[in-house]
Amino acid sequence: MSGRRVSPRNMRRMMKNLKVEEIDAEEVIIRTRTEEIVISNPTVNLTNMQGVDVFQIVGSYIKRPKGSTGESSEPPFDISSLKESDIKLVAKNAKTTLDEAKDALIKTRGDLAAAVMLLRSKK
Repeated sequence: MSGRRVSPRNMRRMMKNLKVEEIDAEEVIIRTRTEEIVISNPTVNLTNMQGVDVFQIVGSYIKRPKGSTGESSEPPFDISSLKESDIKLVAKNAKTTLDEAKDALIKTRGDLAAAVMLLRSKK
């Protein structure tokens, strides 16, 4: 924007026109020269800003060497490791139900911050 300030009125107008589309993705893989970043159960939002597609991806991830196939070597998430206090904390911060908070914590493998971000991105 070449150093110009955008008025609050114009900013509200631009945000109103900004259309966000949620993509029902099962997995996102980002490949670099040496590794792959695999994001499981992601929340993916697509927005077009000034003719450029912008993807926002929220979810837990693992890194693996490039070209490896199959499932991750990461052990399955132990649901019994979730604490009631963590579920309540996520629900409070995301302003959602305990069930939704628990589901988000399972999807993010117990990552509190990622669970809150996941829930907030769905609203």
